[in-house]
Amino acid sequence: MRTGVPTEPGAAPVTSSARCSVATFALQLKRFLLVGCINTILDLGVLNLLIGFTRVGQRGPWFTLFKAVSFSVALVNSYFMNHGWTFRDRTKGRSVVQAGHFVIVSLVGAFLNVSSSSYIATFVPPAAGAEKYWPTIAALAGAVCGLGCNFIGYRHVVFPSRRAQPDSAA
Repeated sequence: MRTGVPTEPGAAPVTSSARCSVATFALQLKRFLLVGCINTILDLGVLNLLIGFTRVGQRGPWFTLFKAVSFSVALVNSYFMNHGWTFRDRTKGRSVVQAGHFVIVSLVGAFLNVSSSSYIATFVPPAAGAEKYWPTIAALAGAVCGLGCNFIGYRHVVFPSRRAQPDSAA
């Protein structure tokens, strides 16, 4: 297929910058999901360590506190991995503003994550046999709730890509 030639009657021409944009989006999404998996493991590890060491926190206010702490640890890791690898942001001089945007977007995601996981851990009865794993199941459900919000916010607010340059070849 030649650049600029529609693929279907009435369709807009497909440019190399559009293909690049789709490829960039797909790569960023894959990296974001991998970073998310790493952060989820870190989040769950810290959460379960706190519950295990204190012998409290299966539900209620202690769970909420421990979940907020574990999420915060994963958040710091998330910033550095998403900044340097997922969105490959090399912008100089925006670090304070960018970090502020990251915190704001992450706080919205954290609210969705912590509130939904706390609700599930506290008010949704565990399935038979899942009582021991219920805090982890609740935390995973919370992670899914915050995922979409974080990706959209990080991609468009925190680490916006530079506009693709139009093709010089006609």
